[in-house]
Amino acid sequence: MQTQIKKIGNNVTWINIVKPEILEIKKILLENNLSDTLAEEIVRPTNVTKVDSMRNSVYLTLHFPIFRNGKSVAEEIDFLIKSNSLITSSYSEIQFVKDYVQNHPESQSQKHGGNIFCELLSSIYKQIQNEIEKNADAIKTLEENIFDAGEREGIEEISKVSKKIFDLRSKLKSHVSILDIFQSEANKIFGFEFDTETKNLSSLLRKILNELDNQKESVTDLKDTRNAYEQQFNIGQRTLLDLLDAENELFTARGQLV
Repeated sequence: MQTQIKKIGNNVTWINIVKPEILEIKKILLENNLSDTLAEEIVRPTNVTKVDSMRNSVYLTLHFPIFRNGKSVAEEIDFLIKSNSLITSSYSEIQFVKDYVQNHPESQSQKHGGNIFCELLSSIYKQIQNEIEKNADAIKTLEENIFDAGEREGIEEISKVSKKIFDLRSKLKSHVSILDIFQSEANKIFGFEFDTETKNLSSLLRKILNELDNQKESVTDLKDTRNAYEQQFNIGQRTLLDLLDAENELFTARGQLV
């Protein structure tokens, strides 16, 4: 088990755990006045996203698409949030989280655990937005060159982008309901002035999901257009000029949507 501990101001202790072990987790929970019954949940991976509210804390389990070497890997992060502490736990090292803990300013004396949680989650979402921008570039390239590529090559490129969109959406969609519940429960612990932060976080997530929905629609339209015109070209109902005209119309239409 690996542990990072970061003091933030006079109020918050952030404990980031990698590869949690049951006895060590129980010890950390008891030291932070938390029930050690949560240890079993923290050390055992689950495919279910969840949020539980306790007397003075909130426990969340969320799954994120983490990119390593250009590939998306599903990673679970558990969060235990109190006014004076934030505990994060994952089953493998997530470099972005490790760096974020290490580089987080120590002088923010007015922060509480809920603030730090929102800052971290927002930063993770913004990292995912960078991947969405790469998707947009890939889609633009497909639109410009889709009829130049061979049939197999074109299908493979479309499939790659489609899979990336699917992976991102499938991991993030469950966050919506979890954050809605978190917003309600966190206000009871941190006060209603915290409501703005949780709403901003939910808005960022919904923006990301809308961008992914738009990209999914673009790729579907692109695939359908390519398939339809290739079929008609193959049976002689469309000339090569028609195909090139279709490509131009598609590219123009996409430009008008920006």
